[in-house]
Amino acid sequence: MRLLLVALVLLAAGPARADDDAHLLAGVRAFQAGHYDEALVELRLVERSPRRPDDLAFYLGPTLYKLGRYSEALVVFRRSRAVPDALSQLYLGQTLYQLGLYTGAREAFASAIARGLGPKLDAAARRYLELVDRLYATPPGAVAVEAYLDAGLRLAARGEQELAAAYLEEAHRVSLRGGRHRYRDIVAALADLASRAGPPSAQGRELPASTGP
Repeated sequence: MRLLLVALVLLAAGPARADDDAHLLAGVRAFQAGHYDEALVELRLVERSPRRPDDLAFYLGPTLYKLGRYSEALVVFRRSRAVPDALSQLYLGQTLYQLGLYTGAREAFASAIARGLGPKLDAAARRYLELVDRLYATPPGAVAVEAYLDAGLRLAARGEQELAAAYLEEAHRVSLRGGRHRYRDIVAALADLASRAGPPSAQGRELPASTGP
């Protein structure tokens, strides 16, 4: 009976929507089977559809992460307008961690834990938190701030807005942890980027307004 109801819904939605749903289902199944290249092909087809679901990032982002395409995964997560769930926050945290955006990763892992991951994944997220805390047991210095700021400015100049925002936000957080080095420059860069971007996505981060020290 349940399968019959699903079939009726797909027919009512029309053949185009049914095709999208079929590709999405094929992509999810391929991901679960560990066939990530195949999953990516199916999910990219859904991504190009005008009827793509808001939560497509919850499938596409992890697929790109599994393929080691971390920058692409981060862009997918940041463009998503769906309300994050625990698992998507875990994958976002892992993506940020692989890109060296450690304080951003920490926030994502803490968010995943707060949403409820279950015992096994919760333990994995907590291990990541411990790694970041050990990494920053000594406050980060000016070199780290400069590296994140420079990367953010380069990405912004190339028009890669989502990645630029992620690196500038990391520069902002690291600057606050380590003596506010280049703080005014970072805030100015973030403000300039925000003025050229659209409204923030559900996965994005809004930083508090501040005039600096």
